Amino acid sequence: MSTIQQWKKLAINGGTPVRSEKPVERRFFGEQARQAIEAVLNSGNLLEWYGGPMVREFERSFSTLHNREHAVLMSSGTAALHASYFAVGIQPGDEVIIPSLGFVTDASTAVQLGGIPVYVDIDPQTWVIAPEDVAAKITEKTKAILAIHMFGQPADMPTLMATARRHGLLVIEDCGQAHGAKIAGKLVGTFADIASYSLASRKHVTTGGQGGINLLDNLEWADKMRAFIHYGKVGRYEFVTPAQNYQITELQAAIGLVSLQQLEQEITRYRENESRLRQLIRHSELEMDTEVPGTFHSRFKAAFLLPRKYGQLRNWFSEALGLEGVPNMYYPLLADIEWLSRYPHRSEGCLNARDICSRLITIPTAVEQAMIPDIAEAILKVYECLDIAAKQVG
Repeated sequence: MSTIQQWKKLAINGGTPVRSEKPVERRFFGEQARQAIEAVLNSGNLLEWYGGPMVREFERSFSTLHNREHAVLMSSGTAALHASYFAVGIQPGDEVIIPSLGFVTDASTAVQLGGIPVYVDIDPQTWVIAPEDVAAKITEKTKAILAIHMFGQPADMPTLMATARRHGLLVIEDCGQAHGAKIAGKLVGTFADIASYSLASRKHVTTGGQGGINLLDNLEWADKMRAFIHYGKVGRYEFVTPAQNYQITELQAAIGLVSLQQLEQEITRYRENESRLRQLIRHSELEMDTEVPGTFHSRFKAAFLLPRKYGQLRNWFSEALGLEGVPNMYYPLLADIEWLSRYPHRSEGCLNARDICSRLITIPTAVEQAMIPDIAEAILKVYECLDIAAKQVG
């Protein structure tokens, strides 16, 4: 087939897409989830505040799994990050070290408390926070380090914790994409002062669409979080702090308990999907991340980079792939998000992050395994038109 014929077959140019419907997330909750929901509805207790037991049961189960003293369940991963920064006392002018590749809420929740993001570079093979750049950017204003286990790839927590302790800094792990990931057999979320998780719909564990939870061993911070997510209340009538309403429902916690029981099979499914996709596109020049020896990557996303010579086509590639029926997204460099850039921040250097973010595409792994060949076909269909795309749209 000629290059022109291939070009015309792309859905973005009016051709027939590989998939007429986008792959959707697949969950196997089954009868157990239906029974759990029915039990909550029949109880009449839809909130923990009014006597429902499911929120605290989920907290106990999640903290026990990770061998942490306390867990605080709330409405989203964004809420969990916000509550974490609040609990450790981020104040106006405090610097928070954040990897340049992350999700917007990693920085926006710090900014809302007056924190100053200090963006650091990422490792060129693993695409997570580079400890050497963290050490280089610590100042007398630094209060905390946020380690993001991006796409399920564990950050180098032993090195980061050693650096933090030398400088008297706090550490928060963003484990939102890394349920079940491990370093030397130890679960992520068990290293830092606080670990924040998202429980949104595509995560390995979900509370039915949205949810978040924090793990920690400090009771004072846990109590601060509980007040922060519930209007600032302590007891029935005493309002002690500026706060939010980040409560989660009993129905969501009930779904979460069922999902938590399925964690291992979900991790296996995500990893198998990513591995199969990696195998199917292996002969292309698309670059994927490296799983570090001694770690366990939970593969929340299948992530790849376009070749550098086609980096300017990343947005086009994403759009073309979406029109082939494959959901995908890319992550802007945090320092380049327009509204965030208007707030005080530091972002010097970060050359690896800038290069990787400019070429990055991610595919969800929370899909049925039977869909992976179609996803690979669509990726390669668009990939094979990069040369002509460079001339037509580049």
